[in-house]
Amino acid sequence: GVILALLVIYILINPGATKFPVFKPMVKITSPIDGAILKTNEVKIEFEVDNWEVGPGKHVHLIVDSKLSTMVRTRGPITITLTEGEHKLKLELVDAQHIGTGVSTEIAVTIKTSGY
Repeated sequence: GVILALLVIYILINPGATKFPVFKPMVKITSPIDGAILKTNEVKIEFEVDNWEVGPGKHVHLIVDSKLSTMVRTRGPITITLTEGEHKLKLELVDAQHIGTGVSTEIAVTIKTSGY
């Protein structure tokens, strides 16, 4: 009795105490690493997604040099062809209406296939 009564009083005084923690979505490019110099035009982008269900609705946009390159409805990897030079690769979590969540990750890579 007494412990239950104290628990009820605690919950009434602290209503937020019964809420479960909310885990925010996250996306991270795991390969290539930021700043990588790649000797091939074919780039395999590997990534991780947490707390976001990638599938028919929610998905990931790959943005290359500020332009939408592709939409991904699986957890990757993604293989793309890039031209020589520097490129920005960005992954963003988006909803079924293609509205960005604000959750994204970005890296820079340089393609250099000659001169070694």
